[in-house]
Amino acid sequence: MNWSDLTVSANTKLFKQVNVTYSGAIDLYKFDPLTGKSINELYIEKDHVLGHLTRSTISLSGSINSDTFKKKDKKVTKRVKKVVKEIMKIFREKGLMNWIGLERKMMIRIKMRNLVIIALKSLGTFQ
Repeated sequence: MNWSDLTVSANTKLFKQVNVTYSGAIDLYKFDPLTGKSINELYIEKDHVLGHLTRSTISLSGSINSDTFKKKDKKVTKRVKKVVKEIMKIFREKGLMNWIGLERKMMIRIKMRNLVIIALKSLGTFQ
């Protein structure tokens, strides 16, 4: 019996605030139901399954702070979208869209942040 338990873990974030974590362990060896101990025979050899679950844990965590309850400033968001659309229009007119590899779906992503800030500063709407 040279193999140790196979451990599995996964995590994800839901609704930008709830973290879900799973962890578990799979025993690769069969066990004797009379003694409750593992025997030197792998499940996969005869039963064609990886093993049996010996341990499983699911946990939820999250955080709440004052930012959670703040409303987003829709005017600023609309202004940023408008400026980004103007920038994209200029890129299209100059033939830079393919060279830069920008897509319409990526207009407001972080990669565009610096360009948006420069545009807003030039319009006098950003300090």
